[in-house]
Amino acid sequence: MAPEAVPAPLLFVAQKHLHDSGDMEKMGTIAALAALAQETRLDIFRMLVQAGSEGRAVGHIGERLGLHSTTLSLLIATEI
Repeated sequence: MAPEAVPAPLLFVAQKHLHDSGDMEKMGTIAALAALAQETRLDIFRMLVQAGSEGRAVGHIGERLGLHSTTLSLLIATEI
C-alpha cells in the first residue's frame, strides 16, 4: 500500500519552520500545527493557501465561512 500524500498546507507549515540545516524549530512547528487543529482556522488556512499570492479579503473569508468579523479576528489572531 502506498503511503498517503502529505496535505499541501501541512507541507507549507513544515517548510516555513525549516532552517538551512534541515532542523525544524520544534516549538514553532508544534504551535503552528496546534493552531490548525481547530476546524474553522484550518478552513481559513486552506482558503488562503488556495488563493496563493492573490490572497483573500477578510470580508470574503467571513462571508464564505459564515463568520462574524469579531469571531474571524479572534481566529486569525493566532500566528501560523
